[in-house]
Amino acid sequence: MSATVLVPVDLSPDSEIVLSRAQEFASRSRLEILLFHVVLDPSEFAGFHIPHLSTDIAREELLEGARKDMERFIANHAPDTACRIEMGVPFREILKAAEEMDVHTIVIGSHKWGGPLEHLFVSHASEKVIRHATCDVLVIPLQIESEEQLMRRARDF
Repeated sequence: MSATVLVPVDLSPDSEIVLSRAQEFASRSRLEILLFHVVLDPSEFAGFHIPHLSTDIAREELLEGARKDMERFIANHAPDTACRIEMGVPFREILKAAEEMDVHTIVIGSHKWGGPLEHLFVSHASEKVIRHATCDVLVIPLQIESEEQLMRRARDF
């Protein structure tokens, strides 16, 4: 098996930036890329009551939607690139996959939050992956364009 670069993507426009940098890194280092997408498990919201909704059905629908989105992303940005989709908590699934597959490097994007609110947002997935990965991690700095974009991202966590 050839050495692998694990590239977690959330399928946002930032994923294109991270993938592009990962492709540059992988080609220079002669490594294979594996795109990795994590769907947040609805059971993580176990404290909330959602009447008349089976979490099994929700899981399948979320995974199917993620498969379609990932197929589109790959077709547009990385034809013939392998991918893996898991359900769970993003940082945990990324770290687990990296361990299981003995990946060479994780290439992950991280936003430069900056400003007085930075401490509120440092617990996102990339920060946890950086702290706990047992392999090398290449961090691709991503910019937040406006305060509105910052607040939108904060709601998405």
